[in-house]
Amino acid sequence: MRIAIFANGILFNKVGGAQKHMREVIERFPQFYDIVYFPEPQTYQEKGSCDFEYIKYLNTINIKISEYFINFSGKEVIMQDIIEHYSMEIENCDFIYDLDFQYYAENFKYGGELSLTLSRRMGKKMGVCLQDLGDVNMHFFHELYSGFALSLIAPRLSLFVAGISIYDYINRKLTLKKLISNKNLEFISIVNNSYKKNMHIQFKNVYRLEPSNALDTKIQKYRGMAKENKIIFFKNIICFIP
Repeated sequence: MRIAIFANGILFNKVGGAQKHMREVIERFPQFYDIVYFPEPQTYQEKGSCDFEYIKYLNTINIKISEYFINFSGKEVIMQDIIEHYSMEIENCDFIYDLDFQYYAENFKYGGELSLTLSRRMGKKMGVCLQDLGDVNMHFFHELYSGFALSLIAPRLSLFVAGISIYDYINRKLTLKKLISNKNLEFISIVNNSYKKNMHIQFKNVYRLEPSNALDTKIQKYRGMAKENKIIFFKNIICFIP
């Protein structure tokens, strides 16, 4: 089975926690699937900031990266060109999976809408994972209230906090609206139950990832032993649900 993968930001030199998690998962995929990774438009804009050693590493573990991205050397990023070239490559894929789907108002910079666009255009079934949504809540006034304490501490930031709250609320609304309206959507995976409860996801195939945390069980042997203090760190891992 050949899967077209979308995972925002994993090719950059500097990556955050969500990108590290996605890297962990994608690197395991070739054991089970034929993988083609499609970078988001922002990666084209900032290709000079990519980690080319990591790109070489992906090639060694049989993860193919879009030929259009590899050969891209221009300065102007044209969205329609990306869509056209990706469409030709995705024609040979069986499924689309977006590991970090979010619909942003400024979606030109992000891949979330790109995976959805290509699913609709090519008639390909797709699945998504919802992660990195912060304090997920579809209640607008609750969203504003979450920033109330900060406004009391720094009144000058009140308008800024309100603006961010409105921005996040709108994006979350758009994320669900765009997803659920896609007839090719096969499943939504989430990292914990609060996503489904707070975001009111009305979809038949919603899966909570098991496990939603990764733990090296070998380190538990140190618990209770007469050694220096130890901390067991639970780390998120985003998995694929077939």
